[in-house]
Amino acid sequence: MKAPIFIRPLTKGEQEQIQASLRSSSAFVLRRCQILLASARGEHAAAIGHSLGCDDQTVRNVIKDFNDVGLAVLKRGSTRPHRLRTQIPDDKLPALKALLHRTPRDLGPLVGRRRERQQLSVHDRPPWFVRRCARAE
Repeated sequence: MKAPIFIRPLTKGEQEQIQASLRSSSAFVLRRCQILLASARGEHAAAIGHSLGCDDQTVRNVIKDFNDVGLAVLKRGSTRPHRLRTQIPDDKLPALKALLHRTPRDLGPLVGRRRERQQLSVHDRPPWFVRRCARAE
């Protein structure tokens, strides 16, 4: 079981800003303010999550972020990945170059429905599917 986590004591200015943000039109900001105020009252993450209809790990994440960055937690951050693979490793470059210089015909027959129809017999498919495939050819 995880140890209970609470927010650090709020300053007067933080308390006022959180109270004011309760009237925000953004559901994201409202939910985060509710989580912070409930944690300040001493409620556990599981109880906060249950009363607000969210997961207790979500509550823990908000509390941890508030303890780290303060009121910046009320602003929605980017949803893009934090790390991107922007480079291809040097040992993979020759294989990629070879693949780029090939025609699609070199890669074999089309993948998808045709290959499925070749592998499965007519008896493995429902009759309506067999009729539709026969019409498509």
